[in-house]
Amino acid sequence: MGLKQQLKSYRLQKGWTQKMLAEKLNVSDKTISSWETGRSYPDIALLLQLSELFQISLDEFLRGDTPTIKRIDRDLKVKKRAFYNQVSQLDPAN
Repeated sequence: MGLKQQLKSYRLQKGWTQKMLAEKLNVSDKTISSWETGRSYPDIALLLQLSELFQISLDEFLRGDTPTIKRIDRDLKVKKRAFYNQVSQLDPAN
């Protein structure tokens, strides 16, 4: 089962609406909808919060959704490179 299906399934098991989950995470209900339709995905900090709210391990939450895991990994690498590029531009030694 993919991440988007996992999100919806666990949310419904808790009896929460998208709006209720959104309030617990301090995001909009449109954000939850976007995750559940696969248009976007939560960042790593929100994935950790979600796993805590649903009382499951992060591994259990992400298991089986290789495409999303690869996408998250790729995006994190891009963000890391961008961050280090910005920091290196601030370093007067360079």
